Amino acid sequence: MSDFYDLLGIEAGADKDTIKDAYRDKLDGASQSERAKLNKAWNVLSDPVQRERYDGARAEGWLDDAAPDDDRGVEVVDEPRRIGGRNRPAANARAGRQPARPPLESTVVLPEGMHLAENRARGNALLIDFLMLFVVYVLALGLLFPSLIKSQYPTQSKQIDGINKQITKLDKQKSQQDTIAGDSKRPKAEQAAAKKESKALDQKITKANDQVTKIAKDFQTFVFSLYGVILAVFLLILVPATAMTGQTIGMRFRKVRVVRSDGSPVGWAGALLRFLPPLVLALLIPQLGALLGLGMVLWFFRDRNHQGVHDKLAKTLVVAAD
Repeated sequence: MSDFYDLLGIEAGADKDTIKDAYRDKLDGASQSERAKLNKAWNVLSDPVQRERYDGARAEGWLDDAAPDDDRGVEVVDEPRRIGGRNRPAANARAGRQPARPPLESTVVLPEGMHLAENRARGNALLIDFLMLFVVYVLALGLLFPSLIKSQYPTQSKQIDGINKQITKLDKQKSQQDTIAGDSKRPKAEQAAAKKESKALDQKITKANDQVTKIAKDFQTFVFSLYGVILAVFLLILVPATAMTGQTIGMRFRKVRVVRSDGSPVGWAGALLRFLPPLVLALLIPQLGALLGLGMVLWFFRDRNHQGVHDKLAKTLVVAAD
């Protein structure tokens, strides 16, 4: 693999302006394959995070004896040779440590001056957006849903409220019996009777909960429609801003933005496709859906192009906003 600094003909400590000037000079008259290598060098060296990782791998000697790029532009790293009279990976092996592999390089080629956002900035932007959506969700679930259900289904709501009061009373009774059953100072006969009573109360609680579930089926469709409304609100918060500016509120604070894989504006279709899958999973599939949706988004921490699964579906990237 070509050393990016040698490829551009610059010193390892060169500043960004020097790198940019060298990159532009080398592009002039370069062949298509040479342009691909130069673009890769620019993408890495112009991004402070990627450059730091690259410099670390370079200092460790991982880049020194690399085989030339193949026709597809994939770089194959061979045995690193000795640097400074010492083979670092071999020394690590003798010390019982596994040498740290250099991070996988990005496979995307972005336009000049554009580079992938740092994971920390992107994570903070995600946290801001998540907290905003979470507040909306809690307000809807705690205030809006109960009042709407009671107004639309008053009879069922009264029945459920009455059963819930019974369940609360039964829970207290069961707790008392469990305390007696676990008290070794009491007579064994009294303990045995308490265990029997606790079991009977547990069966009553289960039966009461089954009644609540059965009654709730009457307005299950209505509840799903309310979740659909929340989904629409979430999309209204995220999609228009992203489609028009490339940034959600959190992204604006952390100075990152969404673009298509080729660096062009994300647009309405791309913004909708990016946010819809994780939100649908999180809202419409109980419990597991929230984990799946969050996992889709957080995958960018492990991806070589810093893409979540939702980014891959929408063919989008998150880049630094200058």
